[in-house]
Amino acid sequence: MTKIKKINPKCMPHNFDFTKSKELGNFPNFTSAGFMLPCCWLDHTPLKKENFANLWDEELNIKNVDSIQEVLYSKQWKEFFKNLMNDQEKAHHICWKNCSMEVEEE
Repeated sequence: MTKIKKINPKCMPHNFDFTKSKELGNFPNFTSAGFMLPCCWLDHTPLKKENFANLWDEELNIKNVDSIQEVLYSKQWKEFFKNLMNDQEKAHHICWKNCSMEVEEE
């Protein structure tokens, strides 16, 4: 068996196989600029400047939505979580730094 690194997102309310709910310690994060992010670690000026995963698109600012659900179910958030679950190579290094773990894989 070999050990590999995988992301175990602290911003997701359940395990990848949906078998167990978990505590959401860092979800969601509200920024002073009026954005909601999956976690506090993504609230960095460089990430905002690069608009990582389009999470800072102006349409997602709380002044431009009627409910938080509009943000949670937006194409940007769906894509962010899809990548965390299925294409972790696209995840930001901050996700790797704060949410990765070594797992044994055959």
